[in-house]
Amino acid sequence: IVLVGQLHLLSSTVTMLAVPSPSLTATLARGGNHPAVAVPLVALGTQNGTVDVIDVSANAVAASFSAHNSTVRGLRWLGNSRLVSFSYTQVNEKTGGYVNKLVVTCVRSGLTRPFRILQKPERAPIRALRASSSGRYLLILFRDAPVEVWAMTKAPIMLRSLALPFTVLEWTLPTVPRPVQNGPSRQWSLSPKDRTVPVAAVTSSPTKASSSTDSKGTSSDGSQDDFSESFAFALVNGALGVFEVHGQRIRDFRPKWPSSSFVSSDGLITAMSYR
Repeated sequence: IVLVGQLHLLSSTVTMLAVPSPSLTATLARGGNHPAVAVPLVALGTQNGTVDVIDVSANAVAASFSAHNSTVRGLRWLGNSRLVSFSYTQVNEKTGGYVNKLVVTCVRSGLTRPFRILQKPERAPIRALRASSSGRYLLILFRDAPVEVWAMTKAPIMLRSLALPFTVLEWTLPTVPRPVQNGPSRQWSLSPKDRTVPVAAVTSSPTKASSSTDSKGTSSDGSQDDFSESFAFALVNGALGVFEVHGQRIRDFRPKWPSSSFVSSDGLITAMSYR
């Protein structure tokens, strides 16, 4: 990013940066052979709580949103038109209570909407966000607290709380769906093997995630999804795994990882990347 003579236009000191990726959903819809066009926008989180959107092609500030009252500590794109950001403030240094604030910003309309609003401070602050490539799902990582999985619909819904000792979490690339004829209706199959649900580690949220709509994947505009998204993880004991998210359902399955010698017993797995 080259902002020659433009730095004075930024609202405050930059603390976070996020770049949107080409829509993998659109890429899959075209058969996976024709990548979608990248959006020349970069989002910047600032120290005073604003989120600035930079038009890279014009080297100018395209928009500025007053999303937070304190430093923006995390920023991610949800697709190419929405942003999710977080900040937190410590209520009491002795007790360690924190007020976490999460905000979704629509770049097109300019609306900023907080979600996950709690009445009392929490014992753990948010430490990171992980958004799926389509922007439909979000992982909220806390400091010494369970990870939360959210469906980022118009009114975000918490799907599950995962109380596992994660060392790293990363979304994988979406899987191209394969149609399977089963009776009069057409169904989609992804053919993962050995699917199990770790009941002790997955806690249902108090939302309507277990309602009758649980059997269908629904996007933010109400249409039915024909594919799922997955995120891989590593645990403190070196174990690797994958959770699959489809609509409001979360399943655990074991992919074909390399041999056990791939996992080093000398240290923790702290990073993971997919291409």
